[in-house]
Amino acid sequence: MASIEEKLNDFFNGSYFLVLSWIALVVSAVVASASGEVPHSSYGQGIFFSVSDMLGNSPVASITINIALVTAIGALMQMLNKVFSFVRSVTTLLASSFFLLTMANPLTSSVLHAGPALALIVAVGAFYLFSSYMNQHAQRSIFLTFAIVTTCTMFQWAFVLLLPAFMLGFINMRIMNAKGIIAALLGIFTPFWIVLGLGIASISDFKPFVINSAWETLDISW
Repeated sequence: MASIEEKLNDFFNGSYFLVLSWIALVVSAVVASASGEVPHSSYGQGIFFSVSDMLGNSPVASITINIALVTAIGALMQMLNKVFSFVRSVTTLLASSFFLLTMANPLTSSVLHAGPALALIVAVGAFYLFSSYMNQHAQRSIFLTFAIVTTCTMFQWAFVLLLPAFMLGFINMRIMNAKGIIAALLGIFTPFWIVLGLGIASISDFKPFVINSAWETLDISW
């Protein structure tokens, strides 16, 4: 018979704990949102657009989209582990831990902000990054990664930090040659070409980079 330690290990690495973690995340997010105690988060702005203008500051839309993003990130973490075998065993602990850590802070679980979107893009980009290891013909992956990140930067300036991060990542994957650099530059310039060329935005819509402290959204008065 399996020992108690083995049963606990199987439970925490199994699908039941994953489902319970996700349910706990959703319940805590709904309770936090309904309490009215969680301050509304500023979505910030990007190069041309602002997400807050599109959502209209709707609490229902905010929590729904945020939970959907967190759920998608958990699913991608599971897929990353299965495809690239970070942990050489069948486990759901990566996604479960992510759900529980997100649940621990009502600001991250019940209010839409840049954090989950950043994590989602990192998870998506990780597929392109790891699958291109030592592939000298991976220019398409490089182009798509930088095009996606640049497009997101138009809605939130925080995504600009991912550009050097992915550049270093592709260099570490030993695929960044002259063609790779050109693909990266095209990935950065193409979204601007499309948005400005089609008249979706203009130079006058440019919004400067603004640094907002995370503490501004917290009530630290005693």
